[in-house]
Amino acid sequence: MSQAFGSLAGAVIVVTGGASGIGLAVAAAACSAGASGVMLADRSRAALDDATSALTDSDTKVAAQQVDVTDPAGVEELVTATLSTFGRVDGLVTSAGIEQSVPALELGEDAFDAVVGVNLKGTFLCARGFAPAMIDAGGGSIVTIGSALAFSGRVNGAHYSASKGGVVALTKSLALEWGPSAIRVNSVAPGVIDTPLASRVPEEFRAAYVSRTPLGRIGTPEDVASVARFLLSADSGYVTGQTIVVNGGFLMPS
Repeated sequence: MSQAFGSLAGAVIVVTGGASGIGLAVAAAACSAGASGVMLADRSRAALDDATSALTDSDTKVAAQQVDVTDPAGVEELVTATLSTFGRVDGLVTSAGIEQSVPALELGEDAFDAVVGVNLKGTFLCARGFAPAMIDAGGGSIVTIGSALAFSGRVNGAHYSASKGGVVALTKSLALEWGPSAIRVNSVAPGVIDTPLASRVPEEFRAAYVSRTPLGRIGTPEDVASVARFLLSADSGYVTGQTIVVNGGFLMPS
């Protein structure tokens, strides 16, 4: 175990979806863990400006890049901006994601493509974009953000659950392919987390979730960020291809 468990001292970390929710919590955790640089990536310029200001009290250099993770050219611009600003990249967290609640029989192709595009395709494009720089540097760590719904499914969430199931499978495939290049690829699969994305969840559902969760509460972005920090750090140096579910022990229906 390292002297400072979960240390990211001197590391450069990129966080997509980094302007709010889990992504912003991951960025804050990286700053607290001693990262020398954090690149925030998000599609909202205003949110990026607010997030950057929120992290300025740390000793970490924080930069921001507006990007649509479904756009290959935009992702390449993010890679170029990161390398231009920091010179290298040691870790990537793919937290950009969207969610919609639509019955499967009413689910149109555009809505399906939009969710799968951000959650799955965007994860792939970002991982593929940053992998060459990690290979050149001798390795790195990629942490994808999946969902506990990848393993249970959800009523009115076929496209979301499918996209996150794809993230889990993608994580394993990339871990196998890039392991020889010393790139570790793991996933964190949150349950219900108190984020803007979850703010639309009906209160009765939240209450039912808590009542069936052994830890008796909704998760926080920091709960997820602490696991992502571990997976980014050298303390998880022999961990790859894994998915850690962060859901308070919520028991799925039998």
